[in-house]
Amino acid sequence: MRVLPIGPRTCLVELADLDATLALFDAIRADPVEGVVEIIPAARTLMVRVATGLAADEKLAAEIRARQPAPDTKREVGQVETVEIPMTYDGEDLADVAAYLGPQRGRCHHGPSSNHMAGCLLRVCARVRLYDLR
Repeated sequence: MRVLPIGPRTCLVELADLDATLALFDAIRADPVEGVVEIIPAARTLMVRVATGLAADEKLAAEIRARQPAPDTKREVGQVETVEIPMTYDGEDLADVAAYLGPQRGRCHHGPSSNHMAGCLLRVCARVRLYDLR
């Protein structure tokens, strides 16, 4: 685990893989670090922000490290909620985006059902979940 400062109130925690990232995320949620107001998980990182007046310093890094679960800790998977956002995407660049993604990579197309293209892009973006712990 590596803890890197990215601002006076924010640090980035780098981990080995997605399982390690989610295990630490769960551990911090189960045993909160005082002053942490936001944690944003990604594939191999956690971005951790503390409240105004606090610092993302070595004390914070030590608190985060103290919550690192044992290797091979199994994660409890809870209920997954699907959120659907109705939308229409028919922008001028739709054909360019479809050409860039290609039918095999993005399995997206343009034309009468441009909602399909928007859905493909939205599914990619929706893989990142934001958690606000305030």
